[in-house]
Amino acid sequence: MPAALFRRHKRLTLREVGFIFVFAYISETMIIQPDRFLRALSDPTRLRILALLSEDRELCVCELTGALEMVQPKVSRHLGVLREAAVLLDRREGLWIYYRLHPDLPSWAVRALTAVRDGCRGKTPYADDRKRLEAVPPQAAVTCKARVS
Repeated sequence: MPAALFRRHKRLTLREVGFIFVFAYISETMIIQPDRFLRALSDPTRLRILALLSEDRELCVCELTGALEMVQPKVSRHLGVLREAAVLLDRREGLWIYYRLHPDLPSWAVRALTAVRDGCRGKTPYADDRKRLEAVPPQAAVTCKARVS
């Protein structure tokens, strides 16, 4: 069956087929450049987002905006930077997008994020964000569900 698909379209050269397989392999293995990863962590807002997501949680954008006390476009822009750097993974559910740490992060990146989380724990503004987040989810869940209905 796959051979029939190739025949109906442009014939691929051996080099092009090889490129497709190499690209698929690279896409499936988590390759993060350290400079790009550290650049993604270099912003205070992104550090606050990662501190909230580092507890193995998945959070909706509206939960993050409530916890950070920031407007949605600003939070979404920073989430986009983290997603493009392959630090976060997103999932769409209806109109809402949920973010979590990428489960396939290399071990050195996980250790770096753990060190950052531990270093930020209990300090301002990270502790304040955590307190607000603990108060936000029930309200945000109701608000998100109400908007969908």
